[in-house]
Amino acid sequence: MKKSALLFIIFLTIFGCGKTSSNNSNRNKIDYSKPLSWGQKQTIYVFASNHIWKYAQTPLKKSLARNVFTSQNENYFDVKRADISDISQFYKYKNLIFLVNVAAQDSVSNYIKSRLNPAIIEDVKKKSVGLFAKNDLWARDQQVVILMGNNERNLLKLNILQSEKIFNVFKKKLIDREATNILGIKTLPDSTFAKFPFKLKIPKIFFIYKNKPEEHYISFIKRIVKDGYDRYITVYYEKMAKDSVNADWLIKTRKKLAWKVYDQDEFSKDDIRIQKSKINQRDGWKIIGRWQNKKYYIGGAFQAFAFYDEKSQTAVIVDNSIYFPAGYKLTGLIQLQIISNTIEMKN
Repeated sequence: MKKSALLFIIFLTIFGCGKTSSNNSNRNKIDYSKPLSWGQKQTIYVFASNHIWKYAQTPLKKSLARNVFTSQNENYFDVKRADISDISQFYKYKNLIFLVNVAAQDSVSNYIKSRLNPAIIEDVKKKSVGLFAKNDLWARDQQVVILMGNNERNLLKLNILQSEKIFNVFKKKLIDREATNILGIKTLPDSTFAKFPFKLKIPKIFFIYKNKPEEHYISFIKRIVKDGYDRYITVYYEKMAKDSVNADWLIKTRKKLAWKVYDQDEFSKDDIRIQKSKINQRDGWKIIGRWQNKKYYIGGAFQAFAFYDEKSQTAVIVDNSIYFPAGYKLTGLIQLQIISNTIEMKN
């Protein structure tokens, strides 16, 4: 069997539904006859036979957990096995995975095969594998992924070789959920950025923390006093004749900015991860990691994005910082990144 045939991945619709559409289209076509999904948005339940689970669980958990470098080194997802005999309880949960061997007669495989269009099963037999992703299959705000192989070996290889695709399906769904929550809130007026060369859609649950146009930055805070929870978005810019935005520039400039804006926040290079990134379709750099403040004996997590706008010859940093000693930071960082991605240059 050729490798290309083995790796043929099908992002098809299942159970007679229409083609998968964009997130915005899905929002406009919500089927309110279906119940709202249950469970934690970062928990994924997996249905598999005992034999398949024995070999599939380690690579599946390793891929979906996907450690994020914050103050607590959080995981994207928690993977748990579920019993197909309890499907009447689990079918409404937010995130589900089914591992199906078309040639087998185990209860998980039989359950899915009995509900799939026979033409899809025949297609999997011919092409060796199939990966099916479906939004809102049995409930609203639900993500279901079905991995199928025409035998055990091909199913297990699919689970390993396409782990990145599987992770990205659930990561996108998680981001879409957070975006639905945060982008539906009314935003501060554009006049908030009258003295700056950029603008963002900042939800009104944030208020201005520091407004320093003479120092080229503006900072916003969302504070929940009862939870001891602070979230910050700070945007800084400087004129730059040619593009010198790189990882070193971002680290150096962010250090100065954090010390000034957040009253002596600091970080070490050992406490960050550096990567190329995009912000609102602009290529740039990202750092993510831990901050500390020796003045107040506190710490937390942050991420910062940098890009260069050639038209206006401007370098920009969008900084996100979280103080939440009692809880996890990942979903907060995701929400702050969603807001940060709304940045637009005015030129």
